[in-house]
Amino acid sequence: MALKVSIDDPEKKYFPLESFLGKVSLDLELGTDIEVTVKLIGEEHTEYIGSSTTGSHTSFKGIKHRNFLETKSILVHSGYTNAGTHEYPFKVTLPKDIPSTCVQKYGYVKYLLKARVDQLEAEMELKVFSPIDLINDLRIGKSLLCPSTHSQETVVHRWWCLQREVEMEVRLERRVFVLGDKVNIRVNMTSSSCLHLTQLNCRLYLRVSMNVYTLETINTVNTHKLLAYIHHDRVSDARGSFFVTMKIPSDLDLPNFKRCTYFHQCLVLQVNASLRRRSNIQVKVNLVVAHTNGERSNCNVLELSAPSQDVVEPSTPRRNVAELSTSSREAAEVSASLAPLLENLPSPVSNVEAEKESKPTPYREVVQSKQTTKKERGRQIEPAL
Repeated sequence: MALKVSIDDPEKKYFPLESFLGKVSLDLELGTDIEVTVKLIGEEHTEYIGSSTTGSHTSFKGIKHRNFLETKSILVHSGYTNAGTHEYPFKVTLPKDIPSTCVQKYGYVKYLLKARVDQLEAEMELKVFSPIDLINDLRIGKSLLCPSTHSQETVVHRWWCLQREVEMEVRLERRVFVLGDKVNIRVNMTSSSCLHLTQLNCRLYLRVSMNVYTLETINTVNTHKLLAYIHHDRVSDARGSFFVTMKIPSDLDLPNFKRCTYFHQCLVLQVNASLRRRSNIQVKVNLVVAHTNGERSNCNVLELSAPSQDVVEPSTPRRNVAELSTSSREAAEVSASLAPLLENLPSPVSNVEAEKESKPTPYREVVQSKQTTKKERGRQIEPAL
């Protein structure tokens, strides 16, 4: 007995609600009673291999696997089938709310088409791309895509550091974008003494977070893919306003992780300011980005097999990103419209990397820096974007 399953266009990337045709080929040497079934299975899988820091330093392997989709069709009900070669055509329509195919270092999201006859199985992999739609998927109105005026800019982060010697404020015109948009960044700096700003740079990167098991605890593994980078070398007074514009790539493969529980993604904007003989101030802000504002995208399936930076962090409760806005009008609007998306986003993290003895202190009315215990810091691997 030989069994094979195939579809008309195996190299095509399929969209939600799209249909495709296929067939099951069966070669029987003898006539027998059989039942022919076809299953479409969507699965998410994470796998992490590490070593224990206690005892004999034994290695461990943490695996999480889950099927988020499973449909079954019976092509031939149980009955007698003659010997010979048989073909059974079928048609499958993909559901509406499904995630994109994603291949990652520590796991994957993929779709399998399985045919089964008695104890014999045949399978093939199906590629799916699920674009993130700003209006239909995230339920975000187009009004949030309009830039705000200077007086209505969102104060996304403000820091006092070096015993309030320096204050840096990062402002954005908006927090919601589609691919190809430009992010206009205003950095306001004030200083109570004569300090010099030597470098100012901005990074935009895609962060994919996966939940993995490590020694019976659930941790988060983050991988980062750098998308854009702007660097300015300057020697100037650390007082005044600095303007930076970054473009979100229009051909970005932004994964959609609807129905997934182990995978999350977001775009992170990181602003760094270097002061001469002082600390480096680093601010990270999560952005809400979609493929379209109501139209289907033609992006490719995400495959992050290229070199990336990884960080392992303990899982922490997620917060609404809209809490970081100091504009009451925008905060209320964003909080109501972005709730379905933001509840799955990792919380924004703001760090200050101290190069000297002095340690920065965040402006507590806006955002609190992430605190970790000594034990947790030992498990973390900080990315070096």
